Order: sequence, then structure tokens, then C-alpha cells
Amino acid sequence: MTTTNTRNTGIADDQQFTDTVNRIARLNVRINSRTAEMDKAMQKAREPHEEKINRLTEDRDALIALAESYAVRHRARLIGLKKKSGSTELATFGFRTGKRRLELVKDNTWELVCTRLQSNGHDDCVRTVTEVQKDRVLSGLSPEEMIACGVVAAQAESFWVKAKDNAIDENN
Repeated sequence: MTTTNTRNTGIADDQQFTDTVNRIARLNVRINSRTAEMDKAMQKAREPHEEKINRLTEDRDALIALAESYAVRHRARLIGLKKKSGSTELATFGFRTGKRRLELVKDNTWELVCTRLQSNGHDDCVRTVTEVQKDRVLSGLSPEEMIACGVVAAQAESFWVKAKDNAIDENN
């Protein structure tokens, strides 16, 4: 539902409104033009560096994999058994403990896990999501049926201004 503002808005008549909308359109064209110029300049500035950055990233990732493989095999000597990190002249390295997560044991499915949890009295560990299928309510129920269920279909209106293609020179 659209609400009408009856207060003085600073626009006195239809001509001032038309002029305001046309000014908005001109400003949108100028904004879009400047944004396109900026994006083009940023892309041009990135191009000479992208290939080098990609190569450096690949080299770094390969070395991380190599160092990790060695660190896993020689962890006790490199950082000790109780520590999580060590260091060199130029870097600190180590192992981070990630967030705990569940993984399925071989030949199990999440459905089977849910069944077992419930049969062992752990119903609180199984989630059952109940939610309204809004698209079906909108397409399948009459307005009277919706009201009986406690909902109504609503649509908001929003004001917009779009410049007409090729109607405005960006310098206007």
C-alpha cells in the first residue's frame, strides 16, 4: 500500500516535478558514466600485476604444502609436543585447531545418524524445521483462506527514476 505525503515537499507543481525527475536522470547518467570510467581505470591498473600475483600465489601455495608436509612429519622437533607454533627469522608457523565438526563414519548417512540419535533418547540432537512455504501460500490459497490462516498477501510500491537510453548526454 502506498502512502501519500501531503506535507510540502518543496515541489510546487508538475513542471517542477518533471524538472526534478529529469535532473535525477541526468545525475544517474553521470554517476554511471563516472563509475564505468573508474572501473575501467582500476581494471587497467590491475592487468599488468594480475599474472605476476597469480604466479606468486601459486608458488606460495606450493611451498606451504611442502612445508606443511615436512612440519607434520617433524612436528616434535620443530615446535615441540605441547606448542602450536614455532618461528624462523622471517616467519611464525604452526598448526591451528579448527572448529569441531561432525564427520560420518564409514557406511553411515545423516538420515541413519538421526534415527540412531532418536532411538537412543537424544531427540534434542535432531532438528525438525517447520516453516511456511510462502510461494505455495501465495499461489495456492485464496485471500479468504490466507486470512483464515492469519496472513495476507502484500506488495509494497517504491518510487524509481530511470534515465531513458540515449536521451541524455553525460555532460548535461
